[in-house]
Amino acid sequence: MQTEPLKAVSLAGYNISLPQIIGVPLMEIFYNIGIDLIEIRPEYPYIHALTGMLQEGGTFDSLSDANLKVAQVFRFYNESIAFYEMPAVTDPDGDGEQAKAIEAVIEKMLSLQPAETSRSILDGAVGEAIETVAREYGFYDSLDTCETYGELMDFACEKAFAGLEELCMAFETLLSCEAGLAKENIDQKELYRIAMLLFIVLVSLNNVRKLRLQVEADRPVPRTGRNDPCPCGSGKKYKKCCMRKNGE
Repeated sequence: MQTEPLKAVSLAGYNISLPQIIGVPLMEIFYNIGIDLIEIRPEYPYIHALTGMLQEGGTFDSLSDANLKVAQVFRFYNESIAFYEMPAVTDPDGDGEQAKAIEAVIEKMLSLQPAETSRSILDGAVGEAIETVAREYGFYDSLDTCETYGELMDFACEKAFAGLEELCMAFETLLSCEAGLAKENIDQKELYRIAMLLFIVLVSLNNVRKLRLQVEADRPVPRTGRNDPCPCGSGKKYKKCCMRKNGE
């Protein structure tokens, strides 16, 4: 059965239960799930971190209580992923219903806590997204060595993204969000704009990740030659190791 995306009406309930279970604000969990999707092969999926927080901080009255709380965490995680996979942001010919659903969820997220708390959550999420993209595309060290945003953008687009426009635009938007959140005075309207931009960027990067996975899956696996080093790592030639063992 396919998981339904998040709905604004369900967020209030999640906001009561999940922060009590895990000890993390709901909006922070939501954006961290989206950031986790950037990585092509996450070594430590965020759902593991969430269940780890639950085990460390949770007090359970019974096994059924524990199962209920684990189920709530997994349901929110899966509904969030389904929300990040909604095509509205990349489907201009849609009927607009999904776009309205997205806007309603983001607006509800922001209404669940004071503006300064939302700002702090968004600031942390944008910073984490920038670092995750840099790690994924191999230029994490350049975050410190590049002195300006312009220098960092030039390096990322030319060296890391190989000129791929969607990645360049997404990363530039993340840097723009970071600069916007650093301003001294920021109102609710600006917070909403940045929250929407961050969501759209994470959707875009998620789409790129899925395309990369598909390309890797379709790439033919090179055949090991008789005289090549054996892929098992024994140090022997293939013909004197696994080729012989497999009776080839």
